Amino acid sequence: MIYYNSDGSRAKFCGNGARCLLFYNFLKNGKKYLKFIADDGEHEGYVLNKKGLVRVSFKIPENYKFDFKIKNINYKLCFANSGVPHTVIFLKNLEKIDVKNLGRKIRFHPYFKKEGTNVNFVSKKGENLIEIRTYERGVEDEVFACGTGIVATAFLAKEKYKINEKEIYVKTKGGEILKVIFEKYKIFLEGYVKKVFEGKV
Repeated sequence: MIYYNSDGSRAKFCGNGARCLLFYNFLKNGKKYLKFIADDGEHEGYVLNKKGLVRVSFKIPENYKFDFKIKNINYKLCFANSGVPHTVIFLKNLEKIDVKNLGRKIRFHPYFKKEGTNVNFVSKKGENLIEIRTYERGVEDEVFACGTGIVATAFLAKEKYKINEKEIYVKTKGGEILKVIFEKYKIFLEGYVKKVFEGKV
């Protein structure tokens, strides 16, 4: 799997893109299971039903950090790489945050050079429910959902808030709730995929 952002840059992985790949393969070949290689390594995925419920694997993030500060940013930051780099800010109120401008400021901050970072703003809503808004690198704007961001954020939230549940639910800007499932050596992202159109190149 090779993934390109909308600005033409190549990303090592895309969680929602991978779920689309899995469902597309199911529609074309009838295969419910697929193992594949992305730029960040090996993944596997499952199509759980014909309605488009799809689950894809992630490696457990390494080199994660909690509650650090960087110059000219008045928030404590957390960080995890879930295939691509994600900075996470935990807040009480997501409505008032300027995702585009603050996200861009952090995304291009010298601290994260040269790779840059995606930026996620997160609020804990229940024992195992969080809400997320994401500024995505390569799109350079807020997006409705980001799969790698959801996984990185759920992982950090589980550690930060000592969440014992095996599953964490994440409500996206687009209104969909995706599920992050924690296993001993892997993390899975699960949600629905819908075929929108088909074309020929």
